[in-house]
Amino acid sequence: RRLQQRRTALRAQVAGTPEARWAEAVLAADEAARDERWPEAAEAYERAIDLAKTGIQSYPEAAAEVFLGAGIAHLQNGQPDRARQCFESAGALRPGAIEPELLAGISYGSEGNAARAEELFSRLYDRVEGMKEARRPSSASFVASWVTMFYWTRWRDIERALKWADRIPPSYER
Repeated sequence: RRLQQRRTALRAQVAGTPEARWAEAVLAADEAARDERWPEAAEAYERAIDLAKTGIQSYPEAAAEVFLGAGIAHLQNGQPDRARQCFESAGALRPGAIEPELLAGISYGSEGNAARAEELFSRLYDRVEGMKEARRPSSASFVASWVTMFYWTRWRDIERALKWADRIPPSYER
């Protein structure tokens, strides 16, 4: 219901503008992703990416979000190479962001390249470990939590999951 309201309001706001096609593609992609219709989501995100390349998007960081969504859809479709390209594009649009690097590591792990995934995870952890942030207790703990979860739930690698879990301080909500 909320998504339909959002769609109706956005259509009215941008009716007749070039942004309307971009908005329709993004909304279709978001809806398909929400319903786990990954091939449809990937196709719609790719339409939005093509439109964003022409400068059509509703706000400056929209393209990065679309690249992240497309990467996740491609990852769910078993296309880790295309997913990684999308994550790298998102990272280029959002330098220093955690999510694109984390997801790129997950894409390597999903194709069985545990060594490369571990290399990316470790590099990301080391980069954010020293960051001072007010918005989170710790970016490094955030990274370690997500890596732990993926090693355990997705790849069933208990030894690596426990190694990463040891990096999460007791004060961080688990």
